[in-house]
Amino acid sequence: MNVESAPGAGSSFQVWLPCCHTATASPGDNLAALPLGGGETLMVIDDERRQLLQDEEILAALGYEPIGFVRGEDALAACRAAPKRFDAVVIGHFTRAAVALELAAGLHEIAPTLPILLAATSIRTIGTNALIAAGISEVVGWPFASSEIAAAVKGCLAMRRAR
Repeated sequence: MNVESAPGAGSSFQVWLPCCHTATASPGDNLAALPLGGGETLMVIDDERRQLLQDEEILAALGYEPIGFVRGEDALAACRAAPKRFDAVVIGHFTRAAVALELAAGLHEIAPTLPILLAATSIRTIGTNALIAAGISEVVGWPFASSEIAAAVKGCLAMRRAR
């Protein structure tokens, strides 16, 4: 929660609440109840290959075409080469939040209308202003649950289409 207040000017409150957390999809889960994608291309970035593969599997099961990157430099280069190739970006949990924010800011600079979702264990140490400055459209819990990431991606894509 961020609060700004000035005498005579009023107060401003920004509250970021987590979605309810449910288990991630497994082969027996009913994905029909989730908001599914329509083959949109998602850039997925995580500095741990095993986690990246798991995230890609979840997103593919939700109807998206995930393209994974372990190195932020490779993701930036791919975005620079074809900024309209991707419909959204999902940045997985990085060991240092500053690295994820720097990566998001770089992607936002290349493609300002590209929705960027950040998976984080907590945003307490990051702050709302840093998220906004980096171009983050949505924050989801990490590791992300199918229901949460499905709703977040679908919402970001809908907002992008509405612009």
